[in-house]
Amino acid sequence: MVHRYGHEVRVLTDARAGWGKLRLVGAGLLQAAFRRRRWHSRH
Repeated sequence: MVHRYGHEVRVLTDARAGWGKLRLVGAGLLQAAFRRRRWHSRH
């Protein structure tokens, strides 16, 4: 049971890390698109 609990915790932390990475990637893409749009509108 302890092993199963540890496994669940590990899965939860892995999911949280993956979600954080996804958010970081999404934020970077949004920032890049926004910057590109501003650059295009300026030109």
